[in-house]
Amino acid sequence: MKKFLLLAIPMCLTATATYANGGVIHFRGALVKAPCETNASDLAYYAANNRAYLAARKVQSGPSCAGMDNTQFVSKARVVSEDGTADVISVAYN
Repeated sequence: MKKFLLLAIPMCLTATATYANGGVIHFRGALVKAPCETNASDLAYYAANNRAYLAARKVQSGPSCAGMDNTQFVSKARVVSEDGTADVISVAYN
C-alpha cells in the first residue's frame, strides 16, 4: 500500500516567507481560514489528474474553511528513504 504524506502549506497574500529548516516549517503571515478536511487519496488524485483538480477548484468551499477553490496548486513528488518510498502531496493555499 502506498504511503501518503500530506504537506499542506497554508499561505495568504500577506505572507512574506515560508521555508523549512531542520524539519521545521516556518511561516510568517496570517491564516484567514483553516483548510477543509480532504482525504489524502483525493489530494493524490488531484495532483495526478489536472482536469479533476480544475473541476474541484470550481466547487465553492463556503465561509468556514478553505477548500480546493482557495488553492494555487496541488503537486506530488516521490521520496525515497531508508524506510522505503512515499508520495509527498503539496498543497499551496491562497
